[in-house]
Amino acid sequence: PSTHLVPALTTSLQCLCYPGRCPNYPTSFFEYTPTSSGEVKTKKIGEIPLSFTDIRMLHMFGATEKFIVVPLWNLMFTPESLTHVLYDMTHMCKSISFAYDKPFYLYVMSIQTGETYKFELPPARGVHLMNTFERINSKGEIELVMDAPTTSDVHELDLNKFCLFDVLKIPNMKDTEFLYKNMPWNTTLRRYVLNIDTMQYSIEDFPRNWLQLML
Repeated sequence: PSTHLVPALTTSLQCLCYPGRCPNYPTSFFEYTPTSSGEVKTKKIGEIPLSFTDIRMLHMFGATEKFIVVPLWNLMFTPESLTHVLYDMTHMCKSISFAYDKPFYLYVMSIQTGETYKFELPPARGVHLMNTFERINSKGEIELVMDAPTTSDVHELDLNKFCLFDVLKIPNMKDTEFLYKNMPWNTTLRRYVLNIDTMQYSIEDFPRNWLQLML
């Protein structure tokens, strides 16, 4: 589970994955609010339906005052290999691949109603978020803005040939040149603007920076 605090709401938001239903399973989002009596009020916000034929890495999501922004990047797991990961983490490299032929999905969910909006974007290589906020544009339409570091070129680090977790091996950690020779340093801070009134989106790139993707 992944938990993020939203100070404006004094609430905790959490997503839980239930891989027990085939061929589809939901990723559910909950809101936890502390009460004056010391108890915690639990409310299920909504679900995002996912498929076992398209299992994306959901590592981090963003939250604004009224919405949740859920990026399903193009990093994918194969169902048959996930069972091995539970017992041997060395199988992670065999489980993860990059789906060049599939879209990058961005979901927006209303915290109040659970209504979801699904956006399909060009493939993107990312993991973490830098910023998420909502705004009203000049036409009075609601826009959700998400900033995330991504590689400038999705082919720069081919996870189908190179294992990202090799960086955690002790010999490589001791090698001061390993990161510079094998990791993607050509990273762009990319802004995704999602208009939930028109269901249109735009992508803006900030000036290129030499920031390692996984930091």
